[in-house]
Amino acid sequence: MAVKQTKKPVLVAKAAPSLAAVPATAPDSAAAKTVPGYAEFADLSRDNLAAVLKANAALAAGWETLTKDGIVQAREAFSAAGTAANELLRARTLDQVIRIQADLAKSGVEVLLTQSAKLAELGLALADSAFAPLGLRIETTLAKLTSPPAT
Repeated sequence: MAVKQTKKPVLVAKAAPSLAAVPATAPDSAAAKTVPGYAEFADLSRDNLAAVLKANAALAAGWETLTKDGIVQAREAFSAAGTAANELLRARTLDQVIRIQADLAKSGVEVLLTQSAKLAELGLALADSAFAPLGLRIETTLAKLTSPPAT
């Protein structure tokens, strides 16, 4: 029985730098001769694709940062809960149990407030870095598409 060989997946982040190596459309191609502004539109599309790939890479890196931060916070929360559970098992009086529970609740709220602020900062940084490559391309594309093609 023959074994089917599969192609290795191509990562989008690695494809972005190689996009610059794609040759521009030859000016003597049939499309360039019959469609006015074809070469400009092809260059515009190539540049827009490069910007989308850069934005995608920034978005992936941002999500990775958010995920790593979430994992760290989950580990810390489990550690705090485990420590509190051990203390609760060692408590001898109801007053000690109440104090341990109150301390756990207080630290949980403090961590929640701190981490929500940090998450908001990371989210804004993610949005900025993901949309930065697209901002200029949108302006350039609209300017070129609303102007008459060069003949």
